[in-house]
Amino acid sequence: MNKTSFPDEHVSVGSPQDLVRVLRRLRELVSSGALFPVTSSGTNFHSVQFADVSDDGPWPDFLDLRFRSPAGRCYRLSVETFHGMGGSWTPDDDPSSSP
Repeated sequence: MNKTSFPDEHVSVGSPQDLVRVLRRLRELVSSGALFPVTSSGTNFHSVQFADVSDDGPWPDFLDLRFRSPAGRCYRLSVETFHGMGGSWTPDDDPSSSP
C-alpha cells in the first residue's frame, strides 16, 4: 500500500497483517478529515460500523465498510475474515453499491 496514492489505489487484503495496515491507514485518514465512514443501514447480517472495528481484531466474520471523501468519492473495504479468504480496498464510485 502506497501512502501517497491510498485511498485511490486498489489494495488486496490477503492476510491479517494487510488488514491491520489498511485499518490503521483508514483511521489516519478519518482523523484528518480526508475520509468519512458511511453509516450502514443496518439491514445486512454483517453490518458493523467502522468505529466498532478494532485495528488488531478480533473482527467479525465479514467486513463491508464504506467511506466517502469530502469531494464525494466513494470507497469500500470488503474482507472475509473468518475463513481467511481476504478481500480488498477499492475506490467504489458505483452509486448502486452504496448501503
